[in-house]
Amino acid sequence: MLRLVDQRRPITWATMRFFSQRYRTTYEARGLDDWERIVLRRAVYVPKLNLLYVINAKAASSSLRDMMFTLGGGSRESGPGEGLYFPTRRWREVAAALRDPGVFRFTVGRHPVSRAVSAFQNLFVDRKNGFNWRHGIYLRRTGLNYGDATSANFDRFLDYVEEVQAESELFCDAHLRLQTHNTGARHVSYDRIGHYETLVDDMRSIMAEAVVAAYTDATLGWVNRSGLTAGAIEPTPAQIRRIETIYAEDYQHFGYAPG
Repeated sequence: MLRLVDQRRPITWATMRFFSQRYRTTYEARGLDDWERIVLRRAVYVPKLNLLYVINAKAASSSLRDMMFTLGGGSRESGPGEGLYFPTRRWREVAAALRDPGVFRFTVGRHPVSRAVSAFQNLFVDRKNGFNWRHGIYLRRTGLNYGDATSANFDRFLDYVEEVQAESELFCDAHLRLQTHNTGARHVSYDRIGHYETLVDDMRSIMAEAVVAAYTDATLGWVNRSGLTAGAIEPTPAQIRRIETIYAEDYQHFGYAPG
């Protein structure tokens, strides 16, 4: 299905591995469990710092990825430097780091209500996300409309999230997927889970605990945008209850209280 990502495609992997490092790494890692393949694709590991971050879509993930690139001696433009990032040929080191007690592992979560509103705005209202094209042919069933920021269309968005998660909770678009699955929170033992809403303070604490002396606020380069996306809708109480049901496990793993 066009709107699914990260699902197993063994024939494609086997065929394309001769032409693409991305497919070559995916093919070599085919023996991993599905959750581990998903996390492997989203992990940034800096071996010299024993520091690993797992990307979580719609939770400052681009800024945090770029921060890890900088800490690895690279940049957004040049890549991870000495850090390891998919589709690195050294993917086995990254997989091992997911379990190594000597590696400091962290990720960042976002309140499920704020994250759902941001995904709706980004994918279906502003259409500024490169993944939005994957969904177009599927929207007729729920009536979800592009460019419509109304509360009624947000209801249809939640209908659509339920539909795609029913098709595959694990392989649906990472922006609609549970944060629990994006980060492997059922399986990975994290030293710290930060929060989007308090990102600057949380990153200071995380880097202090990880003993990363090179870290400064400038390394993160973040302006805290806590709360709902500017100009976005305010979900109704009924919509919030739906989000609490759809993303119930995220409240548990990321430390957010319903209500």
